[in-house]
Amino acid sequence: MRLLYVVHQFLPHHVTGTEQYVRSMARAMQALGHQVTVLSYEPVLPRVAAGRTYVEQDEVVDGIEVRRVGLHLDLSPNITLADYHNPMGSRFVRRLLDTRSFDVAHVFHLRFLGVEVLNELRLAGLPVAVNLMDFW
Repeated sequence: MRLLYVVHQFLPHHVTGTEQYVRSMARAMQALGHQVTVLSYEPVLPRVAAGRTYVEQDEVVDGIEVRRVGLHLDLSPNITLADYHNPMGSRFVRRLLDTRSFDVAHVFHLRFLGVEVLNELRLAGLPVAVNLMDFW
């Protein structure tokens, strides 16, 4: 199965509980023969992308394919609500879904990606599992 994991940030720059949990889940699923891609917001990317409104970067971390996305939060329609309401986040998901297919999406944390991501996954016809992590 092709699995998409969505998380607010990921290793190696961010190493707290949610990130460790997602890595453990991804490695366990890979050991069972599944293909896992992590879509992660990366809060550092906008700081290193002067003059750009958003950044996308692909890499492999611990044998896990990772698509990192970052955007300047001042592009959010309401900076106060940007933690969970950011329409740009769903655009990143749509871009990924336009180039790759998945069988299931598993959402762990949507900080800065926004809850609109859930609707985008649903519109794509993907079954979606959600873990409520941290303050979510």
